[in-house]
Amino acid sequence: MNNVLHIVTPVSRPELIAKIAKSIKDQYYPTPNLRIEWHLVFDAALTGDQKNYIFSQLMFIDFANILHSDTAKAFVGHAHRNFFLNHLRKEVYGSNHWIYFLDDDTILHPDFISTVTDILPQMDLTHGCIIFNQDFNESRPRLVADKNNVRVGHIDMGMYMFRFMPDDMVMFDPADYCADGIYAEHLFQLHGSSGFHRLNKTLSYYNYLRPE
Repeated sequence: MNNVLHIVTPVSRPELIAKIAKSIKDQYYPTPNLRIEWHLVFDAALTGDQKNYIFSQLMFIDFANILHSDTAKAFVGHAHRNFFLNHLRKEVYGSNHWIYFLDDDTILHPDFISTVTDILPQMDLTHGCIIFNQDFNESRPRLVADKNNVRVGHIDMGMYMFRFMPDDMVMFDPADYCADGIYAEHLFQLHGSSGFHRLNKTLSYYNYLRPE
C-alpha cells in the first residue's frame, strides 16, 4: 500500500504563499511510492482579492487542494488544523496516510521531500510519528528533535509528521497558543518512544517568511 503525505497549510497570510509554493514545487517529483497532496485551508477572513491571488500562485501546481472554512480564523492556525482533520476523517480511512502541518510562515528544507520519500516506506505500523530538527535559517539552528523530550517548548508544529488514525484522533485547542506542542505530547502518549522515529537532520525553517 503506497503512502500518502498530506501537507496542510493554514492560510491567513496570503502574501507568503508564493514562497511556500516555490519551496514545495522546486523539490517535488512524482514517485510510485508516495503521493503528496498539499492542502491549503483558507482563513475565514480572507477577501476575494486575496483568494484570487492565491489561486494565481497555484495555477501550475496540480497537487494543491483548496479548502474553505467559514469558521477557522486567526493566524495561529489551530482551528484550520481541526477543520482539515475533520475533512480527512470523512474522506479516507487507512494506515497509509500521514499528515504534516506546514504553517504559512515556515518553509520546507530542500531535502524534505526526498527524505520523506525514502523514509516512509521503512515505517511499519508500530511507527506513528516522525520527528526531525528545525532551524531558523540555513546557518542558525533552532531545535533538535528528541523523542525523550517531546513536550511544549521543545518541539514545534513543523518538526513532526504523524500517521492519520481517525479512531484515536484528538483536536487542537484553538484557544491555546501552545496546542502544537500539546498535540505532540498526545502523540507521544499514544505511540510511546518506540513509535517515534527520529531523523537527526533539519527539514524545516521556522518563521522563515515575513510579510513585506
